[in-house]
Amino acid sequence: PPRGPLHKTDGTAVTTLQANNELAQRLDRLDVPSATFTSLPGADGTRLNSYILKPTDFDPSKKYPVLMYVYGGPGVQTVTDRWGGTRHLWHQYLAKEHDLVVVSVDNRGTGGRGKAFQDVPYQRLGQPESADQIAAAQALADSSWVNEDRVGIWGWSYGGYMTLLSMLRGEGPSTFTAGLSVAPVTDWKLYDTIYTERYMAPPQANEDGYTRGAPQTYADRLRAGQDLIIAHGNYDDNVHPQNAVQMMQKLQQEGKQFQFMLYPQKAHGLAGPKTRLHLFRMLTTFVGEHLAVPTRDVEKAE
Repeated sequence: PPRGPLHKTDGTAVTTLQANNELAQRLDRLDVPSATFTSLPGADGTRLNSYILKPTDFDPSKKYPVLMYVYGGPGVQTVTDRWGGTRHLWHQYLAKEHDLVVVSVDNRGTGGRGKAFQDVPYQRLGQPESADQIAAAQALADSSWVNEDRVGIWGWSYGGYMTLLSMLRGEGPSTFTAGLSVAPVTDWKLYDTIYTERYMAPPQANEDGYTRGAPQTYADRLRAGQDLIIAHGNYDDNVHPQNAVQMMQKLQQEGKQFQFMLYPQKAHGLAGPKTRLHLFRMLTTFVGEHLAVPTRDVEKAE
């Protein structure tokens, strides 16, 4: 947990504004697992910064389901050595109580790796990023401790968008068995112009990029063995709920089964203690039913 020390300009310590000692002690008592940092290959072979969060009693002779957490948007990182807040605590809970491994990978286009790395998705948002998530998941599936038949992916906002694209594009349908998509963009024509045209140019100048970067384009590729849940607030003024509505319509037209949860009068952050608790209880139930299985029920790796 973060600390807030106050110093004079010469470096002399004055006081601590925020210590978070109580929270740190509570976490110690919970014995939650810690992430380790590594790298995984992207679609073009680039080594991508990654973290792996394993159960505290991890046994390399067993096979574990994997849940990948993605944001993946321009200039943003999830693989950072800092306090991850409540979302990371949820990941730690899943690892400990549901016996699965949580992995996050910063695909090409994310921050901290220079301009050339960040510019890779220019005018083709979603395409190289989802290819990287698929490649990283496939590399993980080759590990002896991974149950390759139970690899899921989840994200919020751009991460919800990446969840859908990673499940549906390329080898995604044969790579991911479950997806949890919260407040996703599903067509860049439905997002605000100041952000979209910065990375994609206007639609009339990049028709192919808009089409290939829209999860709606690939709705027919959701296979019967893939489990998908979408959640969205109907007051979302960032990623308009029209994104989810049109994605659902496409899936229905293709005869694809999925789950959906609407949060009335809730904006993009789905804020509020009751709303957040409802959301994460629902996501936890979905993970438990469609992804996580007790490792004792899975044949040990040879």
